[in-house]
Amino acid sequence: MRHKASIPALRRQIDRIDDQLLRLLNRRARLATAIAAQKARSNSGVYAPAREKGVLARLARANRGPLSERMVRGIFREIISASRALEQRLRIAYLGPEATFTHLAARQQFGAAAEYVPAASIADVFREVEGGRADLGVVPVENSTEGMVAHTLDLLADSPLGICAEISLPVRHNLLARADTRLGDVKRVVAHPQALAQCRHWLTEHLPGVPDRNVLALIEGADIVIYDGMYTDEEYAESYVGWGHSTWQEAVRLCRPAGVKRLVVFHHDPDHDDDRLDAIGRELEAAMPGAVLAREGMVLHP
Repeated sequence: MRHKASIPALRRQIDRIDDQLLRLLNRRARLATAIAAQKARSNSGVYAPAREKGVLARLARANRGPLSERMVRGIFREIISASRALEQRLRIAYLGPEATFTHLAARQQFGAAAEYVPAASIADVFREVEGGRADLGVVPVENSTEGMVAHTLDLLADSPLGICAEISLPVRHNLLARADTRLGDVKRVVAHPQALAQCRHWLTEHLPGVPDRNVLALIEGADIVIYDGMYTDEEYAESYVGWGHSTWQEAVRLCRPAGVKRLVVFHHDPDHDDDRLDAIGRELEAAMPGAVLAREGMVLHP
């Protein structure tokens, strides 16, 4: 009967493997510096994103575990980062401050061996790279909930700089409150405007009584607001959270404090018959005088 190796014996095996890994890593580093010397003679750039992407993809395919693909990519990203730093420690400008999603994306792409320089604006990132004070810049281009970042696209159109690589990063936000706070107790949410915009659907679904201050600022004093109020609050909470529509009551909660002169609610639930819509219309008028349900053929006048 075979006995399992003791912990000290297993650790000695790990030590021997670590010694082998160290020798191999240094051998790899010497090869990287040899490549760097040839790049220098041909005036080639240090950063080769296509090559690095191919290396990580190949290793991920070859991985048989128990390390996950994410772990393998993370380990070899740092190996590549350290090897690249032997050629040149890259200076990376990013939309700061530190720990923004752009900073996290930059760290994901270039690893710990690069030098990171926060910039106050997207335009400042461009200026750092254009002025030669940074080797590369990382800026947001698109968000799956908020769409394209127009300012970045405008700057790209006017800048001599070009896109050399794409970074995809999952964006997750957290709602923070005191330990004894229940979700129903929340009356106001304070955050960066971009975070509020990215969480708009979740906030509407889970905190329907808490107005989005960015939306209030957008519609403040508007002559007419046309709002998708397909459901009632009760219907929405019971069956339609996550469907991407809203309620006529939420429209009122937004328009009244914003001083909207006239509210028009459209996109009615097809299960609502005429009698149900008439009843909702009366409730809407009572909640906000002058507000109406949109009807086929309705013409709006200023």
